Amino acid sequence: MSKQFKWADFYMEFATKLLEYRKDRSVLIAKLQAVYSNIGMKLPKLEKDNVPKDIDPFTVFGLFNKGITDTNRITILGGIALEFGITAEIPDDFSGIPVLNNMMATFYAFEGDERRKDDDIDNLWKVFEAAINFADTDTQENRSLFMSAYDQVKSQFAIRWNLTMGLYWIRPYTYINMDSRNREFMSNPANISANVVAEMKSMKSVPTAEKYLSIRDKCKAAIESGEYGYASFPELSHKAWIVSVEKGEMEKKAKSGKSNAAFLRWFGPVLQALRDLGGAATPEDTRKRIIENEHLSDEEVNATRGKNNVNKFENEVAFARSYLVKAGYIDNKVYGIWTLTEKGQSVEMTDELASEIFKNGVADNAAKNKEKNSLGDADVDTVHYWLYAPGEGASMWEDFYAAGIMGLGWDELGDLNTYASKEEMAQKLRDIHGGDSSYKNSVHAVWQFVHDLKPGDVIFAKRGRSEILGRGIVESDYEYDENHDGEYPNIRKIKWTHKGNWQSEEMFAMKTLTDVTNYTDFTSTFFEYLTPMWSL
Repeated sequence: MSKQFKWADFYMEFATKLLEYRKDRSVLIAKLQAVYSNIGMKLPKLEKDNVPKDIDPFTVFGLFNKGITDTNRITILGGIALEFGITAEIPDDFSGIPVLNNMMATFYAFEGDERRKDDDIDNLWKVFEAAINFADTDTQENRSLFMSAYDQVKSQFAIRWNLTMGLYWIRPYTYINMDSRNREFMSNPANISANVVAEMKSMKSVPTAEKYLSIRDKCKAAIESGEYGYASFPELSHKAWIVSVEKGEMEKKAKSGKSNAAFLRWFGPVLQALRDLGGAATPEDTRKRIIENEHLSDEEVNATRGKNNVNKFENEVAFARSYLVKAGYIDNKVYGIWTLTEKGQSVEMTDELASEIFKNGVADNAAKNKEKNSLGDADVDTVHYWLYAPGEGASMWEDFYAAGIMGLGWDELGDLNTYASKEEMAQKLRDIHGGDSSYKNSVHAVWQFVHDLKPGDVIFAKRGRSEILGRGIVESDYEYDENHDGEYPNIRKIKWTHKGNWQSEEMFAMKTLTDVTNYTDFTSTFFEYLTPMWSL
C-alpha cells in the first residue's frame, strides 16, 4: 500500500471499531465528547441543541472529513486513536479523500425537522455494517444485504452523493467515491474506459445499489487493465483532483505564452503519430507512437511537474491536441478517438506554424469574447459581477450547471421573501440553532441573493479561493422551491455560458456570494486574464 494513502489503514480500522457501538450509541457519543475534551477542541454542532441523542457512523467520519485544516484533522485523529484504541499509524497526508460541506456535515436532519424520519439513523447503521461485511467477505448473501440497505438509505434527506463518499471512507479499496470531481474525471475517455464514461454521461442522479456496484466493477476492471496510470480507487480519486488543478495551470501558462517551448513541441509528433496509425487512434496509442517515433527515454516519458507530480508528457500532448482541434487539423466528434482531418493529413508542421496556431487560438478566443462584450452585459444598465460558491467545495456545481440555476442553502429559513430585514433573518437562525451568534456574513449573503442580484448580472462560479468553474448570466428573480427535496430551495435561473477550470493568481473571498463589481483592480486583472481562455 502506498505511503501516500496510509490514511486508508486508519480509516478502515476505525470503521470496524465503530461497529461495536451500533447497539450502544450513547457510549459512542460520550466517547466522542471525550475525544474533543481531551484535545481541547469543541465538538461540532451535531444536533439542534448541540448535544446529539443519537448519531450514525458516517457522520462520525464526517467530523474529520470536511473543510478543516490538516493540523486539526491530525489532532482529531490522534484523539480518536487514543480514545478508541486504534493501532494504525495516524495519517498526515489526506490525498484522495473527498470532504463534506461544512454546512451539511451530518447524514441526517436535526430533530424537529419534518424531513428527519424515525429510522433514518438506524438505516445508516444498517448500510454501514452491511458495507463492511460485504467488503470483507464477498458472498451473495452479503451483497444482497448491502444492496437492500443502500437502496433504503439513498433517498433519505442529506444523503445524495455523500453516501458514496461515506462508503469510500470506510473501505476505500472496495467502494468508489462518486463526488462531482470524480464524476467529471470519469466522464473523460482519456481517463477511464468507454463503458464507464457512458455510465457517467447518462447518470442524472444517485444510482441504485445495482447500478453503483456495476459502475464500481467496471472501474475496477479499467484500473486492473493497467492503461490509466492509477492502481486503486484512492489513486483514481487523487488523480481526479490533480487533473482538475493542472488543467487550470496549463491553460494559464498557455495564455501567458510561458508554455510555448513545452507543449508546442508536440504539434508535429501528434500529427505524425496519427498518420502512422492510419489517421485515427486512441490517446493512449497516439502517445505510445510518439514515444516510439521520438525515441523518448523513460525519464522524459515519466517526468512530472508541479507540486502534484502530474505527468508532464501526457498533459502537454493533450494540450497540443486541443489546439490542433481548434485549428482544424484534428476532428473531435468521436469521444476517445483522435482523428486527422484532410487538412491534418497533409500539413507540414513547422515551428513557425505551431507558434502561429497558438497565437491565433488565443487571439480568436479574445475576439469572440469581445464580441460578447466580454462580460455579457449588453442591454443592461447596471451590471454587477459576483463570485459564487455552488456548495461547499463546489459540490453542487454539476447539478446546478445542468439545471441552469444557482442555489443557496439555509433551507431552515423557508421562503426568504418573508423577511423584512437582515436582523429578522439572524434572529430566526438564533431561534433555530440557539446561541447569540450575529450570523452577519451568512445573512448578508442570503439578503444579497434575494434583493441585490438582478437579471443581467454576471455570475462566476468558483471552487476554493482561486479556481473558476464557470460563468453565467442571471435570468430570473429570486424563487423559493416549496417542493424541494434537497438542501438548496433558494434559487435563481442562470444561463451558464462557460464551463471549465480556470486558475487565478488572485485569492477570492471565502464567502458564498461576493459582489466584486467595485473591486476594480481585482476585476480588471481577473477578467483580462479569463477573457482569452473562455473557449479553450
